[in-house]
Amino acid sequence: MNSHNSTGTRPFDGHGDNPSHPRGAQDSYRHPECTCGEGWTSSTCPIYTQHVQKSYRQQFDRINKHWRIRLDSHINPFTIESRYPKGSGVPYYLDLDRAGSSAAILDWIFQIRTLWFSHDDPEVVSTLLEAIDIVLKPQANFCSWGASGHLGKTVRNRSELRALIEKNWREFRDRAGLTTARKSNTLQAKAS
Repeated sequence: MNSHNSTGTRPFDGHGDNPSHPRGAQDSYRHPECTCGEGWTSSTCPIYTQHVQKSYRQQFDRINKHWRIRLDSHINPFTIESRYPKGSGVPYYLDLDRAGSSAAILDWIFQIRTLWFSHDDPEVVSTLLEAIDIVLKPQANFCSWGASGHLGKTVRNRSELRALIEKNWREFRDRAGLTTARKSNTLQAKAS
């Protein structure tokens, strides 16, 4: 399909003019509130940064409504815990250390789908998918190009898996502005 109209120019696609943008004038968008001149797609633009941070924070809040990603728990480290306890009062959790294959990850998803707390709210499963995608990046690490993969494709052992999970979770929290908030709250508490 030809992306140009009869005059040989690209059709208007909501992008504005910014010749200084590295991808060119047609690929940048200047937000009306932006004063930096870098455009909507620039990570140096404060408006862009706020928009991205807000988007990640909303995703975090949506996931956190149903799931808690626990990397530092003394009882169950490296787990995704449900906010819905079993009859015994212990929350249902997925052990990320056992994410040894794409089949194991898929088993988790369908297992959760059958549990009582997933029946009334389809967001339970969709937010689980988001959480798994954030911490494991399964398409890149377990099953890219439709091939079933096992631990070892990009991660060879448990310590590398934990390092990958920690890195992915830290990057997500940074993008959501959560690590900065935690640091500033800690500093405020020490100052008091």
